[in-house]
Amino acid sequence: MKRGQGIISIFLLVILLSITGCFFSPSIETLFLTNSQVEEFLAQYPNAEVKIVHYTAEESSQLATEIADVCKKQLSSQKELYKAEISDQASGLRVVAYLDADEKVMECVRKFGKGEGPVSIIEVKEEQPEQQEAALPNQALPPEQVIQKPSCTTNTNCTGGKICIDGSCSALAEVYTPVTNCAKTCNYNSVSFSTSDGESYTLKKGEGAYTYAGALEWKVKALPNYCDTQEPKVALLLLKKNAGKVLEETYITLGLLETSEVITHPTIKRVKFTAMVKAIEEVCS
Repeated sequence: MKRGQGIISIFLLVILLSITGCFFSPSIETLFLTNSQVEEFLAQYPNAEVKIVHYTAEESSQLATEIADVCKKQLSSQKELYKAEISDQASGLRVVAYLDADEKVMECVRKFGKGEGPVSIIEVKEEQPEQQEAALPNQALPPEQVIQKPSCTTNTNCTGGKICIDGSCSALAEVYTPVTNCAKTCNYNSVSFSTSDGESYTLKKGEGAYTYAGALEWKVKALPNYCDTQEPKVALLLLKKNAGKVLEETYITLGLLETSEVITHPTIKRVKFTAMVKAIEEVCS
């Protein structure tokens, strides 16, 4: 980010906080603005506006459904939160992040726009024609066809052969929105990660790693081919264990440069783990 652009972004942040009448400690602002995804977004869109809002534990509880839609998970308990929204009007893109006020850890960081994030949050401004004679190449199905899926925290919450993916009962075959007449399809061959425990990995599908003395194991899983016009996603299987026994099993998906929400353990409270996708090696045909 250029020096002048950085000054403009900080100035906009101060103005927005002044308008709302709320000033937060520098540590809260720093936690948001130094997050890798937020930094990446601001580097690309230096004129983006930053707004930070504080929610009490009671207010967060009242907004639980909205927060779950953004974070793709239910909050484990009623808690005090900060919300940051970084918006770039020119591109229509924005990043929404929630921070645990007590633990000072990110609950989630999500980017919205260009088909990313929950459909309910993305405005579709273009009017659809009443009739369409033929599907255009690389055209995704309209968002009205997306069905609301049951929420979950583990695979055991799901039925009918479904598994828990990003907090919803679904299937790996449903991760990508279908695209009609796709000219070229892709898939990932290997993925590079960095983790909160200071490790770096380059893994192929079926490979994985473990942390916290084996209490948490994670594996890269295969996903169906996607159209080259779509953003690639990486599926991870999370196995939470105690004494070698699997207590919980769930899946998450991550995009390029996306960091997972903090992954915890049902019985070992010290487990607080995140993984970030640094690079994706794609193969297209």
